[in-house]
Amino acid sequence: RSNATIQGSGTLTTQGITTLNMASANSNLTLYGSRTWLNQGTVNISGDDFINFSNTNGAPTLINVGTATVNLSGSRLEPFSGSGTFNNQGTLNQLSSNHTLSQIAFHNPGTVNVQAARLNLATTGTDTGPYNVDAGTTLEISAGTRTLAPGSSITGSGTFLISGSGIATVNTPHSLTLGNLTLNGGELNGSGNVTITGPLNLTGGNTTIQGSGTLTTQGITTLNMASANSNLTLYGSRTWLNQGTV
Repeated sequence: RSNATIQGSGTLTTQGITTLNMASANSNLTLYGSRTWLNQGTVNISGDDFINFSNTNGAPTLINVGTATVNLSGSRLEPFSGSGTFNNQGTLNQLSSNHTLSQIAFHNPGTVNVQAARLNLATTGTDTGPYNVDAGTTLEISAGTRTLAPGSSITGSGTFLISGSGIATVNTPHSLTLGNLTLNGGELNGSGNVTITGPLNLTGGNTTIQGSGTLTTQGITTLNMASANSNLTLYGSRTWLNQGTV
């Protein structure tokens, strides 16, 4: 059939392999009410299918526990829709074409592996686990506020991009070391220290770095924004310590 529904207020626990690969185009699995889906196995979201969170009579939640895996291997841009919460305590793998998380709250105390294309976080949430970004791939924050809290990290030779209205916040006592950062609009914020060991590229319109922490740049920083008369604005008591080339 085209669409499937799981509703009610109980907890659905899956311990094996769950595969979304429906015959009809753009089909979905809809979670209704206050249903909690506790994944203890593997969830494969493939084809052009997606999971729809319906907030009718509640707010559904998907919890990917510490030993479990969710694989984004489909062709649909947004694998999740509606209004709900995805708590990734296990492993989330970005395996195929570009994917955007924009409609649901996403929290990552687990591990996210960006192994193909682009994973765009266009939603508010808190991160206390690692993001591993492979060469040739991109982790993007394009909307909402991501709080990069103690325990979070962004590693790998892929691109870390903050764009649009996206905000990345690093507050003390946490400090963050990045291999690279591209700001295409967007904002870096917070009281925590951020060190960029490689390139810092400013490519879009006006960009903001604010807060009270120290930004240390050790590679090449390039301001070459696409929009005319664009600027990088430093707000607050932010200190920029350049140890490379601007």
